[in-house]
Amino acid sequence: FGLNDWPVIQISELEVRDSDGFKIPAKNWAQDSTEDDFTANKAVNGDFTDYAKTDIANPGAFILIDFGDAISFSELKIYMPQDARLPNSTIELLDESEEENEDDVVVGSLLTGAGGTSKEPDIDDVDGVDYALYTFYAGDFEFTRNFYNGGYVIED
Repeated sequence: FGLNDWPVIQISELEVRDSDGFKIPAKNWAQDSTEDDFTANKAVNGDFTDYAKTDIANPGAFILIDFGDAISFSELKIYMPQDARLPNSTIELLDESEEENEDDVVVGSLLTGAGGTSKEPDIDDVDGVDYALYTFYAGDFEFTRNFYNGGYVIED
């Protein structure tokens, strides 16, 4: 996800869960700018004490989490340090293009903050530390394209 108007994207942990509540593991990750050594893999490593963070000098920053295959998900949880927020961002669901050297196809998106889903995060205690927690459900996303082979299957 990405395209953030907040100065940085800072994620302690990102979890995607299926309809049975099982966590779907990430296969790959990337980000377009990195603050110090706060790389994207720290958003999906299961350790809440470190985090991924984009560079403040890049206001159009993104963090990409790749699940490798088609996934069926019902819930997306984004844990952030308690004082961090996720306003004015777009969370996109991408399907890898079948064409070589072509951009991935956006099959669903969710606008947060102004003009979109504006909500304050819950505060969640993880091992005695409070984190800002944003929870989004598959039904919150706007689906803009047909699903492709290798894309996303959305459950309610």
